[in-house]
Amino acid sequence: MRLSLVIVNWNGRDWLGDCLASVAEATAGTEAEVLVVDNASTDSSVEFMAEHHPEVAIIRNPENNGFGPGAQLGVSAARGEYIAVSNSDVAFTPGSLTGLVAFLDEHPRAAWAGPKITGRSGRIQSQALQLAGMLQPLRYVPGVSRLLPPRAAKTHDHAIRCEKLYGACMVFRAPMLREIGGMPTGSFLGGEEQILGARFKAKGYEVWYVPEYSVLHDQSSGRKRRWPHDAGMAEMHKGSSLSMRETLNRAEFAAFQAAYIVFVLLWFVRGLFRRKFRLRATLTVIRNAVRDALFRT
Repeated sequence: MRLSLVIVNWNGRDWLGDCLASVAEATAGTEAEVLVVDNASTDSSVEFMAEHHPEVAIIRNPENNGFGPGAQLGVSAARGEYIAVSNSDVAFTPGSLTGLVAFLDEHPRAAWAGPKITGRSGRIQSQALQLAGMLQPLRYVPGVSRLLPPRAAKTHDHAIRCEKLYGACMVFRAPMLREIGGMPTGSFLGGEEQILGARFKAKGYEVWYVPEYSVLHDQSSGRKRRWPHDAGMAEMHKGSSLSMRETLNRAEFAAFQAAYIVFVLLWFVRGLFRRKFRLRATLTVIRNAVRDALFRT
């Protein structure tokens, strides 16, 4: 088996049709299997796939425990030399997955390649990214981000080596992905790209942004579906905290958590002026940030 495509789905019935219909042309000329990990959908996603796409192997997760854990179920079952991991709200352009596999073939030290990702409006969502540092939270403070070094290359016209990529669609060399432990599973949502990039970098493997190949991503689908309560602000901080442990020493990690607390407090004050009183979420994030900084293992 040349390529295993792992699609993680939760209540994505409205997007699965376009996603799965685009696979054949995206993998043309490549022996491929498609595995859809369904995270306990309640919108007839499984029934739709069984009726309209019997060629798809469905892995039914009895609970929705997040993107990373769901993706790892698919990675564990995958048989391909290469493994693509994708959201269910992605539609692949013709030749995109075959092209990314060919690119990895031509770069034997490359562990991870990603396409240009374009929204339905035409806006480009992807970039060739560097690993986040301890000042990352300050990038979300209005006016401050302009004072910090750029974290991404702006080019979208040729392949460029980087340290991490946007995670809506990723293609990996299977042995290298398994060598670093597979997909990160420590959080519900968020931080996977940072962890993957840090682990590949530690092994001396390469990451490439390959905008010659592209996919479409309906970024609004997450807002339409809404993740459960455990994917709220506190859970996003958990993902961020876990990911930063991969790249920072203890002192740097403590400084990162302090910067994160500053950001959360500024966000809370902004919310007060907009009459959005999210005190409980704010206190939870601050408590977890302090705890992680003091008791990092």
